Order: sequence, then structure tokens, then C-alpha cells
Amino acid sequence: MATIWYFSHHGETMVDGLPETVEQGNTEIVAHIINQCLSTQIVPIEPKDPYPKSFEQTLIRARKEHEQSSLPEYQAVPKDNLAENIWFIGYPDWFGRLPRLVASFLTDNDTSGKLILPFSTHEGSSMGTSQLEIQDLCPQAIVKQGLPVRGCHAASSQRAVQNWLVQYYCGLEQLTTSEERTSLND
Repeated sequence: MATIWYFSHHGETMVDGLPETVEQGNTEIVAHIINQCLSTQIVPIEPKDPYPKSFEQTLIRARKEHEQSSLPEYQAVPKDNLAENIWFIGYPDWFGRLPRLVASFLTDNDTSGKLILPFSTHEGSSMGTSQLEIQDLCPQAIVKQGLPVRGCHAASSQRAVQNWLVQYYCGLEQLTTSEERTSLND
């Protein structure tokens, strides 16, 4: 079975280059679309110290976290989900990078032998370097091609999600050993 882990910013976000206040972050929207396709566990990665509602202030904090290579603390997550072999990891792509909160989560938890399928929301940077960062943080995991979703298209991303799942996930959920998954990755 798989777990969908995601970090999503609530409050103000950029939509087509303009700030807009949202109740549900773009990454959370995509996480729920993936969950509609898979009917699996979905778990938010939430910071202990919430990000500001202001998008501009959030970016200032995110930039500082990147410059300092900090590992922000996150709320406790269900231990049972950590044992799952397949992890979907979702996040907003800030500055073309993996948010340091997600880096903290990946650093703190054993990803050995896991199959990781990253997905990100963005307003122009696609996956940036985030997929490479995940590979560096999780050298014993198999990291598949990620799904970048433009934030302003998150709510209408069902077809992109389905195509990505068919290409990189369908059939893999039956595999039980990392050796079987590794042979498919070659």
C-alpha cells in the first residue's frame, strides 16, 4: 500500500502571477486528486511553526531556510504510514527547490528501499531541482519521475495525474521487494 505525504501552503498564493487567498493550498488539491485515483492514505506534513499567511512573508522565510540549510520541525506523523513501501511526496516548488520542511521530513525518516513518486505545484519552475534534491536526500530509495502541476491548474489536473500514475505507478503496487522495484527502474 502507498501513502501520500504532502506539504501545502494555505493562505495567500500566486495564481497566474497575482496574489490570491486560498482555503486549500494547490499541493493539497493535487494530493486529493491522486487520492481519488488510488484510495490510499493521505497525510499532511505540517510545520510546528506555521508559515505566514502572506505569500511574500512565506517566501522570505523559505529563502532564509534555504540559505541556512535549516531543517524546520514538523508535526508528528502516523508511524504506521512511515512503514509503507511507496511514498508519494507533494510540495510547492519554491525558488525551483524542495521546501526545507520536506527535506527535514525526508532526512528524519528511513527511506531505504522505498519507491518515491514526487509531485510539485509551481507557477513556472516545474520541478526545478527538487527531484535531484530528493534523490540526494534518499540515496537508498527509488525516485521516479515527478509530476509538476502549475498551481493555477491544480484543480483541473485530473488528466495529468492519471497519465502520470499510469506511466510511473500502475502495476508497481503489486511489487513487494525492493529488488523487484529496482529491476523495473533499470
